[in-house]
Amino acid sequence: MKPIRITGFILSYLFAAVVFAQLFAEEVSSIVINEVHHNPPDNTVRQEFIELYNPLDEALSLDGWRLSGAIDFNFPEGANLAAKSYVVIAEDPDTIKETFNVSALGPYEGKLDSGGETIRLRNAEDEVVDLVDYRTGFPWPVAPSGQGASMELMNPELDNSLGSSWRPSTPQRSLGEAVLLGFANDSWSWRPGLTEASTPTDLWRTKEYELDLSWNVGAVSPIGYGRVNDMTINTSLDDMRSNYNCIFLRNTFEIIEGEIPSVININYFADDGFILWINGKEVERHNFIGEPSIEAKASRSGTEGKLHEITVNNPGAFLIEGINTIAVQLFNSSTNNSDLGFDIEIVRPKLDEAIYTPSPGSRNTAFSSNAPPNIRKVKHFPKVPSSDDPVVISAKVTDLDGVGSVTLEYCVVSAGSYVPAKLPHPVPNIPVNSPQLENPKYEEGWVSVLMNDKGEGGDLQASDDVYSVTLPVNKHRTLVRYRIIVEDVVGKRARAPFSDDPSLNFAYFTYNGIPSYEGEGASALESLPVYHLLTRQNDYADCFAYNGSKQISQGTQARFYYNWHGTMFYDGIVYDNIRYRLRGANGRYHNRGKRSMRLRFNNGSYFQSRDYTGKKYPREWRTLTIGKGFDNRGTLTYGLNEAVSLYLFNKIGVPGPRTHWVHWRVIDDEEESPDKWRGDFHGFNFILETYDVRFMESHQLEKGNLYKLINQTTSWKQQQRYQAAYAPNNGRDHSTIENQLDGRDSADFINAHVNLEKWNRWHALAEAIRHYDFWPSANKNMVYYFEPVYLPENNYNGKLWILPWDTDASWGPTWNSGHDVVYNSLFSAAGGGADGNSTPELWPAYFNEVRQLRDLLWQEDQINPIIEAFAAQLEPMEKADAARWKGSPSDAGTYSGIGGAGSSSISSLVRDMKNFAFSGGSWPGGSVRNGGRAAHLDSLQRSFGEGGKIPRKPTIKYIGDDGFNSNGLIFESSDFSDPQGSSTFEAIQWRLAEITKVNEDGLKVTPFFGLGSSWKYLDNGSDQGLAWKEIGFDDSLWSEGLSPLGYADNQVVTTIDFGGITSQKHLTTYFRKLVNIQSVDQFGSFTLGLQRDDGAVIYVNGKEVARSQMPAGNITYDTRASGSRDEDKIFNFVVPSEMFLEGDNLIAVEVHQASSSSSDMIFDLEMSGTPPPVTDPDSIKLEWDADWDTGPINDFEKTAKIPTSVIRSDAIYRARVRHQDDTGRWSNWSDPIEFQPSLPDLTNYTESLIISEIMYHPGRPNAEEIDAGFDDDDLFEFIEIKNIGDNNLDLRDLRFTKGIDFDFLNSNIEFIGPQEHVLVVKNLKAFEKRYGSGLPIAGQWEEGDRLSNGGERIKLSFGAGDPIIDFSYDDSLPWSVEADGTGASLNLISEIEKLDFNSDDSWTSSSKNNGTPGKDDLSLSYDYDQWVSDVFQNPSDEIAGKLKDPDNDGFLNLVEYALGTNPSDNQSIPQIMVNVVSQDGKEYLALQYMIKSNRKDVRVSLETSNDFINWDKSEQNTQVFSTDVLPNGVSVIEGSNEPIDSSPNQKLRLHVESL
Repeated sequence: MKPIRITGFILSYLFAAVVFAQLFAEEVSSIVINEVHHNPPDNTVRQEFIELYNPLDEALSLDGWRLSGAIDFNFPEGANLAAKSYVVIAEDPDTIKETFNVSALGPYEGKLDSGGETIRLRNAEDEVVDLVDYRTGFPWPVAPSGQGASMELMNPELDNSLGSSWRPSTPQRSLGEAVLLGFANDSWSWRPGLTEASTPTDLWRTKEYELDLSWNVGAVSPIGYGRVNDMTINTSLDDMRSNYNCIFLRNTFEIIEGEIPSVININYFADDGFILWINGKEVERHNFIGEPSIEAKASRSGTEGKLHEITVNNPGAFLIEGINTIAVQLFNSSTNNSDLGFDIEIVRPKLDEAIYTPSPGSRNTAFSSNAPPNIRKVKHFPKVPSSDDPVVISAKVTDLDGVGSVTLEYCVVSAGSYVPAKLPHPVPNIPVNSPQLENPKYEEGWVSVLMNDKGEGGDLQASDDVYSVTLPVNKHRTLVRYRIIVEDVVGKRARAPFSDDPSLNFAYFTYNGIPSYEGEGASALESLPVYHLLTRQNDYADCFAYNGSKQISQGTQARFYYNWHGTMFYDGIVYDNIRYRLRGANGRYHNRGKRSMRLRFNNGSYFQSRDYTGKKYPREWRTLTIGKGFDNRGTLTYGLNEAVSLYLFNKIGVPGPRTHWVHWRVIDDEEESPDKWRGDFHGFNFILETYDVRFMESHQLEKGNLYKLINQTTSWKQQQRYQAAYAPNNGRDHSTIENQLDGRDSADFINAHVNLEKWNRWHALAEAIRHYDFWPSANKNMVYYFEPVYLPENNYNGKLWILPWDTDASWGPTWNSGHDVVYNSLFSAAGGGADGNSTPELWPAYFNEVRQLRDLLWQEDQINPIIEAFAAQLEPMEKADAARWKGSPSDAGTYSGIGGAGSSSISSLVRDMKNFAFSGGSWPGGSVRNGGRAAHLDSLQRSFGEGGKIPRKPTIKYIGDDGFNSNGLIFESSDFSDPQGSSTFEAIQWRLAEITKVNEDGLKVTPFFGLGSSWKYLDNGSDQGLAWKEIGFDDSLWSEGLSPLGYADNQVVTTIDFGGITSQKHLTTYFRKLVNIQSVDQFGSFTLGLQRDDGAVIYVNGKEVARSQMPAGNITYDTRASGSRDEDKIFNFVVPSEMFLEGDNLIAVEVHQASSSSSDMIFDLEMSGTPPPVTDPDSIKLEWDADWDTGPINDFEKTAKIPTSVIRSDAIYRARVRHQDDTGRWSNWSDPIEFQPSLPDLTNYTESLIISEIMYHPGRPNAEEIDAGFDDDDLFEFIEIKNIGDNNLDLRDLRFTKGIDFDFLNSNIEFIGPQEHVLVVKNLKAFEKRYGSGLPIAGQWEEGDRLSNGGERIKLSFGAGDPIIDFSYDDSLPWSVEADGTGASLNLISEIEKLDFNSDDSWTSSSKNNGTPGKDDLSLSYDYDQWVSDVFQNPSDEIAGKLKDPDNDGFLNLVEYALGTNPSDNQSIPQIMVNVVSQDGKEYLALQYMIKSNRKDVRVSLETSNDFINWDKSEQNTQVFSTDVLPNGVSVIEGSNEPIDSSPNQKLRLHVESL
């Protein structure tokens, strides 16, 4: 569209509408990304590639070009791409040559993601020439994700940024076998090798070459001379011997249109050597090395008469439809050889079934000269319609030839009448090798309606390429399937979803919301994610198999077959045509309760689940795994024990499945709730992450072989869940562990094959939770992951990690002894496969982990809160689940026969788990000793003779500043002591960890003040009446002291007056304390812990909340306490949060004596807050996660200073120390010192330090920088700080904690003087390449950190988070956009004073390209007065005033200053243009204008109006569509928030004002 220059500031839509009616098509102008093979079917065959195509009529040089984004590749010097030709760039060019018979460039760096990512092609100027942001799933092809297909552009003229421009490489049709060129063919032409056959010498090999008279035609093969074994020569070359050494051969064969095969077989006899070309491309050579010429000879003789058979993949790289030319140069190994012979056959083999075939280096198999219309943005509205809502379905459809029609087909599937796409096999004897039959009913009932782009029938706007149709309302619980047929004006059509998409159709679900159930409403029923499964009632019943005749026998492959079909609905998304089955071995059909299941989702439509916080899991799931919530002992756990166990495994660094619970509903009946047991509601279901490649990706594991053990088969193939690229592909790693690892192996062998650090932790926790259901040869209840550490010592198998699975029999009920195959190699084991041998030298490391687990994690204040948090997720729905499953009829599924603590209540189950961990008791399969599993761990770490060899547990003492000042934390260890001797010291280790304070029930606690705090008190024996307990009471004359307060008790810190007469002591003493509470609504309750002698009454804000050892009724001054017991006990009173106010609150306490002659008196009180039940265990800080850990220190350092950079003043920490002896044994960790640090005075820092410059988006590297290896602009990022004060500042306690992570302690610069700068950089070498050496650089920030190009928060902290500077920058207006990638940095506009860092007015772009790191930018302060002196030679008020117009161009000086034009040149006027911007299918009126963003004393804003009279400049009415930094300023496109169609009479104008 052509912009319009205007000389005023007001535009109306009526003017603009005429201007922008013209549309145009973009022509192909450069190289395109044409084919992508991003997920080959076999990970061990590295077939990834990207193909480029040059559609132009001339060659293009690729010098300086590169691929970026998903992969990185720089084209080699001299590379070029011929006209109408292809180039392939591969992860492994040798593999591409071997498997596809195509030469490729490469290798590239990086990996193409199977789920999709961005590929950019950049030219020599680093401009993006082409970009493909591919995905898997509509509108992008599905088959290229692991099924063998590549992703092919249908036509280079199509927009390859659109998914529907691509298709999977076409499957090779199952054509019959055909001989393309046979043996004894009679159409050969040949000539002797007396001279070269052509000039140039390779021309004769091509289709274009025409035979001259030197060629003999009509020869019959075999061709040669002499006697060649098993070959009868038909054309004899009688004059060849001793005269010439080679001959040239040519022939042709034909391929019918559409029948280029995916594979050909070439069979030949040859004596001695040859090279074969087809259509000028070399396809095969035999016994020949080097470049062919008439002087060349075969490299060897031999193998004459032998039939050679080769298979050539991807012959589409050289074959064409029609006539193909074959050329052969046949060589003797010597001119005097006695014989020579050659014959060849080319065969198209019969393929048993169609296969997908990529086509690198040749025309795409999906090529279409007329591609069907593009379709994308298929959506329906509302996303989840109710039964009152008609539904608008829309799709964006475009075509270069024009769209002919868009037709919607839809089918209504009512509740209880589900229609699967395929029919399940009958059970129990499923024929797993027979495909399921298509369901003929699936294609019944579809209705066709035309979609329109006329602005009617639900279409919002005419002629916007968005076609729409409105469908009628449907009943509650109805599934509506739909698909769309698009056709262009010449009849080319396609149906979406496309043919390779197994979802078969789009769909939506009409739903009115979840009804109440047995009195439980939405707050309870929607406390968990709600999953719906739509299926046929008989199918679900057959799957669950309460009818024993339907149960599939254990040990059969039928158990692994996804036999039944359904539709999942969650989070507003319909996942149609999924499959499901049961899972499990021994317990698959246990009792008649819930069943463990697996649901398999379709490629391109994987399931997006959310965790217990509502956050999306990192990867979509191919498989949804469900646990039944009880074990084979018949103990109802709801999966709570598994959830806690797997959380703890992940916490200690042993990856395990993440878990959550869902509200499960099954729609298989017309009625939603025929009765309370047989309706949609199915209660809880327990969800576990599945072990597969997505598990490894989401847990950030390097990809290695993965096996989930299955006790009904030992087959590694059936157990394998992922085959890694470089790992053994024959199960060798698996079989080595299963068949070779045992106690007879050496420690070196075990260490080489097993990651013992991971196994030690895994087994230590397995011991704690009593996860015992396995034995050395069990092949069950665990997962083998082979870390890709491939060494000769482990036969390149990798190193085994055992990962947790099936922990349902834990935390009480149990089976077996917990001795796995690795345990058997370390200890004398029990059970099948045990050998009775052991490896004692590996024991110390194992018991070290047991000790550490017990000391740091298996403690009541660590474990109990985790149990409580997970249980809190379940409790809101507990009543509803019980109503559905407890006491229900047998045929509906019931908890009958399932027991354990969980069958009583979830709170009983919680108590049961806590007892198991720390008290003991009896459970099915074995009792637990007094002290619970904690006592078991205590005993275990001393077993096998270890108890007498462990260094003695040290003690730790605080010797730092009073009050635990955060920059003066120093601790001291006791001396080393070891029962094995006094000279055995090896190491000392210190650690510090933040913890979440919890109460005795394991609930999170926020302390407000503790025992020993300061109180106001009145001890004069007066009667204070009622006013003293009110918050407004004046207590300024009261005394103040630290508690405990009282008299005649050795605990007392502050002694109070009792009146002086021992027989007439004051009966009552008064205490008051103000406490400030911020965000009181974040607390569910508060706990007051009271110590009193004799009795007391507690008031909060004037209202009584508790009394202890006081009589009932009204309390007055002379009321006596009701007793004098338990004076040393702390009594806890829980007070609801409603009693407290936001801000200041008063705690008032009156302490009463039981008698005026009481011998003593004492008072103390502490207060903490408890939030509502914690459901997120991640919010609980566990001591296991160290904030600071020294690691082993080999010199005995008796004291340790905690770095300030790890400390926050609002946190609670524990410090510990431990000792190690020279046998590798560690002591227990010391008992901790627990403390809350205080904060020193930070005034010097907050008043003197500034962040003065930020290079968050550097300019791109130049050629010299790229040659030095610095080819990423991010490498040049930096942050500059400056000291604007008068004092030296110590930086060692400072740390960047947001945006980047950098600790100044032990950095290159630890102090900063007055007016000095200090830099922190991303990459030191890159920085010095650009800026030179000698600048004040403290160091590089943490690897992996980068400053966001889109703006983010930067925080410079004292310690770990107490703020010195904390602000957020942005990359969009009104912030300086020149700092966003153009080479400028973001600079604080003044480096001599403190400004508001969060204000855009405080920042501007640097005056110099690349910024001014390490020094002041003296040119930043640019204002109107400086502009005047720059643009006027002799400025006067008459010409230089802001409201003057000296060049009479209609623009005032202030406007020209703001917009960057020359006020002395009437040809230099602001460039203001009208635009109509299309966004999300709507059009908006906008202005495009140029500004100077460093003019901070002027503001340019957009105003809107509908009548030219009333103008509105509020920002919520306008939006910035884009900004573009240009050499002469910033080009801005800004417009209205209202679409033109909804506000057609709108006007816009620019407003310029001086600040």
